[in-house]
Amino acid sequence: KKEIRVAAIFAETGRAASSNLFDLQGALLAAEEINRSGGLLGRRLDLTRLDNGSTAVGSAQAVKKAKELKVSAIIGPSSQADLALSNVSVLSCHAPQLHGPTAKSQGVEEPL
Repeated sequence: KKEIRVAAIFAETGRAASSNLFDLQGALLAAEEINRSGGLLGRRLDLTRLDNGSTAVGSAQAVKKAKELKVSAIIGPSSQADLALSNVSVLSCHAPQLHGPTAKSQGVEEPL
């Protein structure tokens, strides 16, 4: 069965790298646990790390790369500023975007 590819967009370099570390580690741990328990619907989860360099432009570029990779979903970015610019790109990607409570999508007031 084909893997399910998910992009994890977090700051691994730059000023936000230390604050994004726990978000990235949580995503990696979740993917590991999902795969250890048999995957999603029997398919292995492939978490592709994309560094946004701690910038909104970097987040938008990472979403563009995620689109090229034909990911099924996007996790991140963590900050409000990075999320705002990346949202424009996500709309054309047609992949659901998951993010933490510190970053809110336009029109979404509470995490689902």
